[in-house]
Amino acid sequence: MIEKINKACTRMNQQLGVPISLPRPNQAALKLSAFCNLIIGLILAGIGFSFGIFLCGLLGLLVIAGGVILIAESYLKSKW
Repeated sequence: MIEKINKACTRMNQQLGVPISLPRPNQAALKLSAFCNLIIGLILAGIGFSFGIFLCGLLGLLVIAGGVILIAESYLKSKW
């Protein structure tokens, strides 16, 4: 998924004449990012649901979902 987005952005940058190079994270960077997202998501969800702050809990769940997606992306990257 990251590769597809990078290719589309690179194509658009070339058409617009913008010299921006996008980062291409390796598997270790994806795993570290996923771990950080899961920890932050768990903290946010815990605070949100413990103190009744709905938006904080919802944000925590979304961050956890992003962490799970990053884990899947790093797993797919390792199979290539």
